[in-house]
Amino acid sequence: MERPSNRFLQVSIFKSEFVKHSSLLFLGSGIAQLLSVAFYPVFSRMYSPEQFGIFALFTSITSVMAILSSGFYEQAILLPKKDSHAWSLAVLAFTITLVQCLVFFFLALFFRHFIAQRLFSNPQISSFLLLVPVSVLLVNLYAIFTGYANRKKFYVYIFQCSINQGIGVNISKLVFGLINYFNSGLVLGRLTGQLTSTIQVICQVSKKAAFTTHEFKLAYRNLKEVARTYKNFPIFRMPLSLMNTFSTVLPIFVLTKYFTAHDAGQYSLASGVLLTPVMLLAGSVSKVLNQKIIERINQQAAVYDSIVRLIRLFMPVTAILFILFFFVSEDIFVFLFGQEWQEAGKISGILLPWIFLMLFASPISFVLDIFFKQRKALIIEAVYLVLRIIAMAVGTYYNNMFLAIKLFVFSGCIVLTYNFIWYLSLLKNYDINRKSI
Repeated sequence: MERPSNRFLQVSIFKSEFVKHSSLLFLGSGIAQLLSVAFYPVFSRMYSPEQFGIFALFTSITSVMAILSSGFYEQAILLPKKDSHAWSLAVLAFTITLVQCLVFFFLALFFRHFIAQRLFSNPQISSFLLLVPVSVLLVNLYAIFTGYANRKKFYVYIFQCSINQGIGVNISKLVFGLINYFNSGLVLGRLTGQLTSTIQVICQVSKKAAFTTHEFKLAYRNLKEVARTYKNFPIFRMPLSLMNTFSTVLPIFVLTKYFTAHDAGQYSLASGVLLTPVMLLAGSVSKVLNQKIIERINQQAAVYDSIVRLIRLFMPVTAILFILFFFVSEDIFVFLFGQEWQEAGKISGILLPWIFLMLFASPISFVLDIFFKQRKALIIEAVYLVLRIIAMAVGTYYNNMFLAIKLFVFSGCIVLTYNFIWYLSLLKNYDINRKSI
């Protein structure tokens, strides 16, 4: 029997299907980010740090609620062998999201002022809480249909939607700013971009996949089956992702509540400029790498050596670029965004080690699902969250924002380093056990 080829990440990598698809997704997210970078100098002069802080708080709340609202079933869409089961997971994730968004909408309708004052110590966020469930619904719908597009290798659609979302978000923010919607322009711009890209991906994937009435009925009949089969996602992966997301946005919550919206805005710009493109790059690579590695594991082919070669190829170059940026980060931020954003430049330099490790650990974190290691990952993430809470608490106690951020980054570097080594060891152990079969 002929063994599966082991060429997908070798020296011929630049001619491979992996690179073609990864490049397409990265190009889509890259163009979207270039648009954001191009508009950031305009937005930083159009909107104040306080308004950036309110916007960051809104997106942080949305990020946490989006994970709570779907049971995380959309993340399992790649795994089933049958397309009908994958579609059942999509329907299940949407149904759970819709119900929970309606619940949150009514809670916000009656208690938004209480939530804004007591939880966030920021009355300005109350007017935006009613928009949180709308944003959550759009986020999860987009994730569901791009997940199914990834499964079916509709990478062109993901590419197009990434670009259109970037255009929609940034043009909308600009328009709302120009017509003096300064207090709500950033939030409304985000929602406009989410709405247009979500409608687009739904229409494109639905048309290409040619869903029938019979498939809808079959999907609903299989809901209980797929809910049981992939129960580890709501039981382990959802709390894991929730803690990860909450710990990532923790500085926004803490800075807003215990420092000022101005400080939160400075951190928001720094993390947005650095973290967003890095996570989009990592996400683009992860989408294709996830599909390819699952495919090779199903073929009982080796994966560890190929992943290590990929890391050795890109890690040194990335490290040099990060080190160079560290020495000029403040000057770059002042030049691009204005003098009032100098603190953001200083914060960006502090964040670099954490973001560097995230760039390489995040794309292979899906191995937890492949090897069903969600329980251990959940324990690690719980420890991670506790360490970050302690870090922010120490900085808050000493009333020192920069100390809080430095300790936050230090704790992140420790855990990400451990996770990165662990992910690689899981792939290595798979290769060793594969040979012994």
